[in-house]
Amino acid sequence: MDLFALGTPVIDLFARVDGKTIAAFGITKGATNYFPKDMIAAMERKLGDKITYRYAGDNARNVCEGFAALGGFAGYQGAVGGDQGASYFEANLQECSIANFMQQKIGSTGKILALITPDSQRTFCADLGVSSECDSWEKIALSESRIFFATSITLAGGFSVSRLGMRYVEACRKMGKRVAISLENPPLVARHRRQLLAISKKYADVLFMNGDEAESLLGSGFEKKLLSFKPKIPVYLKKGKQGSVLFLHRKSHKI
Repeated sequence: MDLFALGTPVIDLFARVDGKTIAAFGITKGATNYFPKDMIAAMERKLGDKITYRYAGDNARNVCEGFAALGGFAGYQGAVGGDQGASYFEANLQECSIANFMQQKIGSTGKILALITPDSQRTFCADLGVSSECDSWEKIALSESRIFFATSITLAGGFSVSRLGMRYVEACRKMGKRVAISLENPPLVARHRRQLLAISKKYADVLFMNGDEAESLLGSGFEKKLLSFKPKIPVYLKKGKQGSVLFLHRKSHKI
């Protein structure tokens, strides 16, 4: 296996909305806003036919799909409930030729309402369901992979899945395997800044973040700071329609 990823599986529901909807929901635009299952259900009812598309989501799963589409062999681990969402998610893994290392828990599969405003900004209303409870150690998947992929959610926060993620990155370090880390959710990055700084500096062989996440991690002037953050490893700053910037060997490269 080329890539093994640990994630928080969710079903994404996409809806195009305006600023009034964002204000009415009382949420932070451009961030992931967490709500209990019943509130997500109420928001879903209010959106009604504005929801036009549904797909299996999660940062790590998305990476696996792209990796597999390019010819790589990827495996994905996460926890789902015993419901229709779980069946839909696992069918998607099979369709995308991603090896399935899913764990079923009592409860519901996570769900995210992805609200897209006219400026192309995405705002998430999320219920992670049982995904934060993933705790199954996949010895074979880890030992047979070359790269392990994790996110800030699967490494910080005190969840079962974050404790599992840290066990994986520590094992990868001992086994000489590469670790790719993607920061996500600026409020979460800010809340666990010191922990994520330490994790990124110690374990990351490849690091991804966007501008808001970089500012939450490094503060203002983050692009200058990224030049020397981990000079010997590739750090990618995602800039939306402006492409990306790769920071490597104290130089920046526009992509």
